[in-house]
Amino acid sequence: MFGESWPDEPTEPFPEYRNAFAEYADPYPEYRDPFPEYGESGRPDQPDERTEDTADTAVPPGIQTAMFALLGVVRIGLFALALGPMLMFLRGDWFYGQLITGIGVVACTYAAHRYLVYRDLLRDL
Repeated sequence: MFGESWPDEPTEPFPEYRNAFAEYADPYPEYRDPFPEYGESGRPDQPDERTEDTADTAVPPGIQTAMFALLGVVRIGLFALALGPMLMFLRGDWFYGQLITGIGVVACTYAAHRYLVYRDLLRDL
């Protein structure tokens, strides 16, 4: 009933090539099961437990906190750089559009400067 084909359904065009490229069909066979069993790793090529010598534990907490705060500044800058031109060109509000665009430029410039400072600090560690 459910396995039958329709009468107007075409047959397979080249059945002799069905298994000819079997080794090329699935380049990542370890990802074949989308729902691994409980307890198995979802990423078979990665170890299950993290080691102590990973890069995120080598960064001092003060620099790590400052970098996360810098991400907020980048988000504010990008939002302002997107909102300012929209206000200017779509609504015709040139005063607030230029003001918000300027805030975005200043925030992104500050974030780039602070990123370069943090990168130099991490290089010296």
